[in-house]
Amino acid sequence: MAFAQRPLGHPPIQNYINARKANPGLYNLFGRNCVHFVRDALRAGGIDESNTIFPGIFVPDLARRTYNNPPGPNSVPPLPL
Repeated sequence: MAFAQRPLGHPPIQNYINARKANPGLYNLFGRNCVHFVRDALRAGGIDESNTIFPGIFVPDLARRTYNNPPGPNSVPPLPL
């Protein structure tokens, strides 16, 4: 998954990524998985996302919020990227 970033990047998100690269820790399905990584990186940048640990829920919701969000009663605000 790729995220469009501002022209100069988003330093808080990049700082989070760099810190995790330096100290990746151990994978844990329920506490340190790919969804946690993306969600925590977004939170570092001030973007609060869902608390699910399931990629099948997290990824479609994130995509809907950023790229496929038609106006209507189920519309959600786009992420501030």
